[in-house]
Amino acid sequence: FPGIYSGDQYGDPSVTLPDSTSLQIVGNGWMMIGLQGMGITEETILEFDFTSTQEGELHGIGFDTDTGLSPDQAFQFYGTQSWAEQFVDDYASSAPNTKHYSIPVGSYFTGDFSYLFFEHDHDVINANGESIYANIRIYNPNSYSTWATAKGLSSGSDDDLDADPNSDGKLNLYHFATDTDPLGDGRTQTVQAVIAEDSVDSQRYLTLTLPVRKGASFSGAPL
Repeated sequence: FPGIYSGDQYGDPSVTLPDSTSLQIVGNGWMMIGLQGMGITEETILEFDFTSTQEGELHGIGFDTDTGLSPDQAFQFYGTQSWAEQFVDDYASSAPNTKHYSIPVGSYFTGDFSYLFFEHDHDVINANGESIYANIRIYNPNSYSTWATAKGLSSGSDDDLDADPNSDGKLNLYHFATDTDPLGDGRTQTVQAVIAEDSVDSQRYLTLTLPVRKGASFSGAPL
């Protein structure tokens, strides 16, 4: 269960965990979850979906090594006041709908951190500011995740390796290997086969041609 981040910012909010990657805070209170010394590199990405039906004074997220306030390691996206040094895409224009965030944390700072904290401030009587975080994910992109993002696959739903978002009978793994469109109609994604006579030894050979992802490496010996 989330712990209290900065005790003097805690007003006994309602905190719930809908699932293992989600958090809802209502009222006034800054919370945190342990990261067990996670390393933030230049490539690290923080992704989540954010929803709020009631604006408070501060809504944001950040990283820390202790429970003292660290605005230089926080990202704010909603609220009537400003605190965090990084202000990312304003949520106000999307409220009260859900908005997806993908923050290149490593572009702002790097290092080892113990906590992911949730900036949630609403210092009023009967505080009802709301923050809902879903599909929280911290990762360093690999070649597949970079490819999936470039192809427009939605994180946490149709970007799994074994997903088939366009229902063409081919998994994302196939499209990744052949660098074809996982959202296309499949008409330009077939393997081509040609039988032709070789100009050197006059033998007829079967030649298979298939698209391959740029930068792919191969191993093993040919048959």
